[in-house]
Amino acid sequence: MSEIKSLSNQVYDYIIRQIRLGKLTGGDKIIESSLAEKLHTSRTPVHDALIALTEDGILENGKKRGFVVRIIEREELLQKSIIIAQLDAFIAELAFPNITEIELSQMEDFINRMDLAIKQRDFGFYYDAQESFHDVYFKVCGNPYLLEIINSLQTSLVRTSVLSNNNDALFKQLLKYNDDHKKIVDYFREGNLDALKSTIITHRYDPDDSETLY
Repeated sequence: MSEIKSLSNQVYDYIIRQIRLGKLTGGDKIIESSLAEKLHTSRTPVHDALIALTEDGILENGKKRGFVVRIIEREELLQKSIIIAQLDAFIAELAFPNITEIELSQMEDFINRMDLAIKQRDFGFYYDAQESFHDVYFKVCGNPYLLEIINSLQTSLVRTSVLSNNNDALFKQLLKYNDDHKKIVDYFREGNLDALKSTIITHRYDPDDSETLY
């Protein structure tokens, strides 16, 4: 049976998704009472979620301004992204001997979902599928502590796509990222570890690209 998330965790996830989809952006203020009313819950789980988001570096809590979405500077994005890229490549290396056709088929299914999301121009659908894609090989790496580290880093960088105001550019870029996903599956299947790790690193981190982590 899957674990049922607490109300505060559900609020936490809701805010993360609102940021990712551009409903909330850096500098936006979050009003507890309004959010509680919108989600049809009391202010306690909302407040708990806002505190947790602040501790995780996603929000800031100023005495005068209250809770606001933290603005992520480009330098922080790049510095953390290069760490995530290296960690992801290491996870793939640990998962390498454990990957079976079952996992590869699951990854291909998520690639197909991402292709569909791009055709439908649905960024939320795309993002969910790409997270699930990486989770497939994450789950067979055998090191839960490593997963905690990379998940924490990725959460701290949650942000609105900087291309969200230019959908043509965004979905053109997503096509490139999904080509990387296809290469990742191919290299797992071919047993080409060096090419696999190299592809993951460039997929996760490109200093000349304003978007990363897809």
